[in-house]
Amino acid sequence: MLIWNLQLGYTFDIAEIHSMAMEFLTWDYMGGFFGEDTNKYYESHLERALTFLPYGSIVDEFQHRVYEKPNMSIDEKNNCWLELEAKYRPWLDLDNVPFYSEGRRWQEQTHIYNTPFYYIDYCLAQVIALYFWAEKQEDHEKAWGKYKKLVSYAGTKTFLELIEEVGLPNPFVAENLKVIANAVTRWLEK
Repeated sequence: MLIWNLQLGYTFDIAEIHSMAMEFLTWDYMGGFFGEDTNKYYESHLERALTFLPYGSIVDEFQHRVYEKPNMSIDEKNNCWLELEAKYRPWLDLDNVPFYSEGRRWQEQTHIYNTPFYYIDYCLAQVIALYFWAEKQEDHEKAWGKYKKLVSYAGTKTFLELIEEVGLPNPFVAENLKVIANAVTRWLEK
C-alpha cells in the first residue's frame, strides 16, 4: 500500500519519471500498435527524448533570465531566446522561418506562462527515464524492479534521495549525462 507523505509530498520531476519511464518500459508491447513500423517508433521516441533535453534547458534558462530581469523588452526576450537556441541547439537552421528566426519561439511555450520552471522537471524526469531505457536494454527484469521500487516510495523522498535509494545515476553529474547520451547514440546508430 502506498502512503502519501503530507509533509513532503512529491515533486513534478518525480511524478514525470513515472510516466516517462513507463513509456520506455512498455516498448515490448509497441509492436501491437505500430506493427512493421515499430522500429521507426523506437527511433522517434529515443530521438525525441534525447533532443528534448536541450530544448527543455532553453526554456528553463530563458525563464531564469527573464525573472532576473523582469523589465526585459520583447526584443530583449527574443534576442535572449535566439542566444539560447545557438547555445543549446546550434544545429538548427532557423533562417527561413521568420517567427523562429526572430527569436519568438518562447511566445508559444505555454509552460512559461502557466507553469513556470516546470521544464527542468521534464528534463530531469526524461534523463531518469532514459536511464531506465538503458537498463532495460541490458536486463528488463532489473529495470522493472527498480521502477517498482521507485513508485513504491510515493511521496516519501526527495528527487535525489529517491534516485539514490533506487540506484539510479544522478543527472546533475555531467559524466552520467554523457553515459546516457552515448548509450542512446549507439542504439540509434545500429
